[in-house]
Amino acid sequence: MRKLRGGFLKLGISIIVILFSGFLCKGQVINFNGHLKELCEFNSSIDSSGWRLLQRIDYPEELYLSFEKTVGDTVFTVMYSKLDGVKVITDFTCKLTKSYVNDGKYFEWSVKNGDTLYYYNTDCTVEDGLIYKAKEKNFFFGRYYFLYLEGGVYNSKQRLFFESNIDSLIKIKGNNLPDLPSY
Repeated sequence: MRKLRGGFLKLGISIIVILFSGFLCKGQVINFNGHLKELCEFNSSIDSSGWRLLQRIDYPEELYLSFEKTVGDTVFTVMYSKLDGVKVITDFTCKLTKSYVNDGKYFEWSVKNGDTLYYYNTDCTVEDGLIYKAKEKNFFFGRYYFLYLEGGVYNSKQRLFFESNIDSLIKIKGNNLPDLPSY
């Protein structure tokens, strides 16, 4: 009898936890949809369908939201801040990444707001519809940017150097480039 009572107690607690988490999730969805509607009213060029919330940060005087939407092979992101009731779109990006295979080479090209971020090729094989890429890449454009995205390639000083000089560094062409400075 004691085991049966303990089992019912655990079941009751589980049900309460599930119901409570359902109420929490519903509150977040309502909040998300309200902010998305507000964003669309603020900027009519942004439609309201297909977006997902990436990040929400509540600062004492600011609410920061980041949304993402994928349409085909294009990823749209919008970052939105409300500072003491003032609404500001801090960043709106359109990022497109295309890839294709031609003559045993895999090509990948990435563009953000009309600027080429990187373009490279590498040897590849295709088996059963899966693409197996070689590790070595031949960059035509954007080697520094690609390595920045990879994470773990640059140390903290190189990352800071890249972030401080991104406008110049993303325009450098070629594959055999010097390492970024570490000072």
